[in-house]
Amino acid sequence: MKKVLIVLAALLIFGTIPAISAEDPENSPSTLQTIPADPEEEPNNIQVGITPQDSKVVPPFSFTFEPLEVNGRLLVPIREVADRIGAKIYLEEKNFFLERENIRFKIPEDLLKIGDITFIPVILLRDLLKLTIDYDKKWEYLGIGESYWKLSKVKRIIIDIADQRLYCFEGPKLVYETHTVTGDKKHSTRTGVFKIYKKIPGKHIVTGVPWTGVMYNPLYYSGMAAIHGSTSMPSHPASHGCCRVSIKKVDKQPSPSEWLYAWGDIGTTIIVLNKF
Repeated sequence: MKKVLIVLAALLIFGTIPAISAEDPENSPSTLQTIPADPEEEPNNIQVGITPQDSKVVPPFSFTFEPLEVNGRLLVPIREVADRIGAKIYLEEKNFFLERENIRFKIPEDLLKIGDITFIPVILLRDLLKLTIDYDKKWEYLGIGESYWKLSKVKRIIIDIADQRLYCFEGPKLVYETHTVTGDKKHSTRTGVFKIYKKIPGKHIVTGVPWTGVMYNPLYYSGMAAIHGSTSMPSHPASHGCCRVSIKKVDKQPSPSEWLYAWGDIGTTIIVLNKF
């Protein structure tokens, strides 16, 4: 009886004892957690988050021409990679082949070419040469087999004449793209690899050859050819050789002309291709 009185007295002093419910995870003595599977599982033989420090490999190399991520596929310069992984490229009956450790395959003819540099999807090297591909999610390193490269944040602008698109890259990563208007049939836009050599902010009036008109925020890269803002942005080639971009703001964001002017630096590489 004394024990019952003591318990009742304790309840009056300290209040009621909280109930432990299976529906109350904070008070439950044992709460089970289900960790969902990662929806972005990597393909076989592609490892994410690996760095040279983790694998204790040789110090990383640097690319002469940085890889590019295009439509979700990482493209690497084939000759530069072949030299590092001990592969050979040779010509046989008008076809190019890549060979490493008695494995060889015909190099596809429809690969991306920029100047004299040919790019190959890194997934082909994985599948056909049985190589492991390692990279980190911040695009700082790339490993192919036992060779590692340190990736830079170099800026590049690629202009696709066929699709009338302009792409901006920082290292392999695509950071911006927009519609562009290139030269018409009488004033074709020159293809090749160039660098921005002059920038003029705001409205710029041009007189003389090849035309007289207004540019906004021009980025000059070859003679009088420039990437510049314009009020005339049809869906087809219509310029006098320049690459037009819109000066129209969308949702209070900088216009393509403003964004490119702020982002592009003197010396930034511009690559103009018939088809990207």
